[in-house]
Amino acid sequence: MSALYTAEGGISKIGRLLQNMRELALQSQSDTIDDLQRELLVSKSDAIKMEITRISENTKFGNTKLLDGSYQNKSIQVGKNAFDTLDISIDGITGSDMQFIRDDLIQRVYTTPYIMGQTETSLQTSNNNKIQANNLFIDGYLNNSTITIDAGMQASEFAQRVHAAGLGIDATAVTKAQLFGMAQASDISFRLGANSANSSDASGVTISATISDTNNLSPLADAINAKFNQTGVTAAVSIINGSEDSSAITLTQAEGANIFISHMDFTPNGPSHSNNAASNQNEIFARSLDKDGVRADTANANLSRGIGTDEIVRFIDKDRNIHVDQEGGVVSVTVTEKGSGYSSAPSVTFNGNSFSTDASGAVGARANYSANLVNGKVDTITRATLADRGRGYDLGAPPTIAISAPPVQNFNARTSINIANDRITLNSHNFETGDPLTYRNGGGTTLSGLVNGREYFAIKHDNNTISLASTKANALANNSLDLAPASHAFNARSNANVTNNTIQASNHNFANGDRVTYTSGGRTLRNFTDGDDYIVRNVSGSTFKLENITSGNIVNIEGMQDSFNAQNNVNHTTNRISVTGHNFTNNDKVTYSAGGGAAIGGLVNGQDYYVRSISGDTIQLSATSFGSAIDIIARDTGSFNASSNVDLLNNKITAAGHSLSNGDQVTYTTNSGGTAIRGLTAGQTYYVRNVSGNTFQVSQTPAGSIVDLLPEQSSFNAATNVSGLNIFTTNKFSVGDIVTYSAGSGTAIGGLVDNTNYKIQYVSGSIVRLQNLGGGPAISLTAGSSETHTLTGQNSGSSETHSFNGAYAGENETHTFTNEYAGPSENHSFKSTQYAGHNTPAQTFQGRTATATPVMGEDDVPDPVYYNDITQDYERAALIVGTVTLESPKVIRIASDKPTEKTGFFGTAYNYKDAEGNASGNTNLATLSPTKTVNDVDISTITSARKSLDYIDAGIDRFVKVGNEISVNASRISSAITSTLNNLINAEGEFSSLLSTDYAIETTTFTVSSMIKETSLALLAQANAPKKAVNTLISNVMENQWDPTFFLVQGGGYRYRNI
Repeated sequence: MSALYTAEGGISKIGRLLQNMRELALQSQSDTIDDLQRELLVSKSDAIKMEITRISENTKFGNTKLLDGSYQNKSIQVGKNAFDTLDISIDGITGSDMQFIRDDLIQRVYTTPYIMGQTETSLQTSNNNKIQANNLFIDGYLNNSTITIDAGMQASEFAQRVHAAGLGIDATAVTKAQLFGMAQASDISFRLGANSANSSDASGVTISATISDTNNLSPLADAINAKFNQTGVTAAVSIINGSEDSSAITLTQAEGANIFISHMDFTPNGPSHSNNAASNQNEIFARSLDKDGVRADTANANLSRGIGTDEIVRFIDKDRNIHVDQEGGVVSVTVTEKGSGYSSAPSVTFNGNSFSTDASGAVGARANYSANLVNGKVDTITRATLADRGRGYDLGAPPTIAISAPPVQNFNARTSINIANDRITLNSHNFETGDPLTYRNGGGTTLSGLVNGREYFAIKHDNNTISLASTKANALANNSLDLAPASHAFNARSNANVTNNTIQASNHNFANGDRVTYTSGGRTLRNFTDGDDYIVRNVSGSTFKLENITSGNIVNIEGMQDSFNAQNNVNHTTNRISVTGHNFTNNDKVTYSAGGGAAIGGLVNGQDYYVRSISGDTIQLSATSFGSAIDIIARDTGSFNASSNVDLLNNKITAAGHSLSNGDQVTYTTNSGGTAIRGLTAGQTYYVRNVSGNTFQVSQTPAGSIVDLLPEQSSFNAATNVSGLNIFTTNKFSVGDIVTYSAGSGTAIGGLVDNTNYKIQYVSGSIVRLQNLGGGPAISLTAGSSETHTLTGQNSGSSETHSFNGAYAGENETHTFTNEYAGPSENHSFKSTQYAGHNTPAQTFQGRTATATPVMGEDDVPDPVYYNDITQDYERAALIVGTVTLESPKVIRIASDKPTEKTGFFGTAYNYKDAEGNASGNTNLATLSPTKTVNDVDISTITSARKSLDYIDAGIDRFVKVGNEISVNASRISSAITSTLNNLINAEGEFSSLLSTDYAIETTTFTVSSMIKETSLALLAQANAPKKAVNTLISNVMENQWDPTFFLVQGGGYRYRNI
């Protein structure tokens, strides 16, 4: 009973949640709420769905779930005997259990129309389709039945049997086909409804019409309609893409009987003699259409059908009356390309599809033709005698013709090209203006302006001279290509040698004495002028030198030189030098020059350094390859000992050998982290004053007061930094230093006297001990109050080197770096002013090879082979099977159809399961049920909210059903216990206990009943909502049909259906 109590609690919550969800769905159907309000409703609805799932999956008694559908056949003891038990089950009430299956829809299922013919030999003996005998199971909402399918059954017969079976399924059939694509205007005739396509079969109704325009087949439609009473087939101009197209007509058999077209014939007949097997042959095509008259490869929105495979049948003419000379010869040769550049007639060879025997059985002979030249081109190809046609060739597979290529003509690219007028000397070239020719470099360097292996067109100047054009039109217009002089590039960094003044250019064609023009690729090489001419000298392989035409001297190739200002472009703090526009690469070796001025501090004039740490225009230098940065020091400087070289009395500093002058702006530095002299600040700028030999003073401004230099001083806390003999204070004191103790405005510590001199007796780090000036042990000290006291020495600082440095590392003058490389990594070039190419190897031109095709015909041997009426009967017939429409207000199930293409009406099995998920016991059913659940509730739009009411109501139905189950289970337990109670009525203690149990059962039954009643009242209140909500509910019930589904079946054709 406790489990039922727990289940009752969970299901009552689900009932309230379903009521809330229904209210949200009604609110969401209003078109007056804005997007934000609708989003809020959707959010609440989604939360309810999640909560229903949570409750149904997590309502447990102990570890047993109660509402997820797993609580089935639980055995409960209700009596004293071992078999006094009841099996209790509670159905699931998860969101997915609350299923809604639309039963107000019209379901339509369509069979597949198809066409057969052209190569279907069975049509020679019968007019049956390919439907195979079978038993097809069909289940409707009134009944189910196994429909017997006879071999060759027509769509009309299948529809009649389904309709007569009383399944609650309405079955209708229709057959539609299309004739289209007539090749030529002529008379046309065929038969409808013949028993077979055999030419001897005289059955069927003959249809005849005269078509004078293949774009207007309406006369044929009229002829078909005139015989309707005999055939049952009507015809009309086809509707294609929404409009009439009279080049095609649609045939309709309204009851769904097969449409059989046979004995197709066109007149007049073909010629009585021809060497073309298809001469004057007419044709027309047929295809099957769906029930709406739409071809398979066009989507039909009315049926919600996609694109399938369009199967067509081609009808050809019955009578061709053709004499085909199947073994003949080459009666002539057609020159398809005359070629160019031939100096003599090329050979003509017939290859492939060779002759065998002639009509008399004698061995055949190869054709023999000769080429005839005109102006270097093959003008004609002719034979000398009739016998040269050859014999025994298969006229359906003529031979191919091979013509030998024109000769290859060589020329010297250096001496045969005049770059001034772009002409090429090519002795006895055989080319005319406009002739094609192919250029090849012979394995050498391709001429500038040409592409190796490309075809160009000749401009003839005389028999030995030509120019080139890019197209035939340009050649005829005398627009020649510019044959540029030879130009050879080199890398200014890697191929210009500053040591031996040579240039390296791979595969150059320069010779000693050639005049060349230098072109800079960016940074012009020193001692060269961009655009100037030079003379090539000392050629050795790929290297050469250049002579200055004016001076006659070899050009001295020097390294790149970059300049900078020694004062403004040098930072001695970062050791970086700014060189604008430099082309340095890390580890380049450069030579430093002060240009006659004073070298930068840290560098030596004329010495080599290595570039490092390039950043934009700035660099550092190292003394060795990939070494550390050189320390650049200030130009004006003075260094001194902070202890011994400072005169505190006169505020003077002695710096031996300093280079400072009065007024110099200098920076004070303690170097290596030393302690600044009191009165000075490390890193601050000062001005040099009163220079006298090695001594000077400093001020904070150019004309300000002299800085007062003070002795070193150390401060400490008299309370916390004094202990026994020790004073703890940061200091630079040394043993023996005289210091003055000061308590400031406070009280002297015990053992010392304010403003009294003492001697440093001991120093170790921050520990200092004092003794009297006369010596003796360290003074014992007593800590005082928490106040600052000081020890002031007599020296300016410790014995460490400090310095004053000037602002600049050099003077305001230009210094330079000269690189080991002549230029940056970029291409420069030298271009010949005289020649286009090399002496060797020889380069070539070759004309285009001529081509030709044979014209086949009779040979000189009689060949009396006649072919009459060669068209097979089945190539003049087509059979079209119609479409059956099955229509029901409820689910249709179909199984066990023939799966092979065209052998069954459906081709593959498919149907729905029933509302409980049962599949009628068939193992080959594919399920596509239109089932929705509470989990599918969607109230994001008015339309989806209307649909969702059905899903919610299905959930409420499920809630009532499961609630009733709990109530029934409680009643069953109550009855069982009552029976046991009657057996134990005399046992008072047991009676009292059972009475309490019975009361609990009745309470549960009452609670569940009350819960269902409350839910029903809530639904009634919603039903009395405003009229707009009621209309919404009604429109939700009146939904449209389920979308049809289209199937493409293996083997071609198409299958489609509606559900």
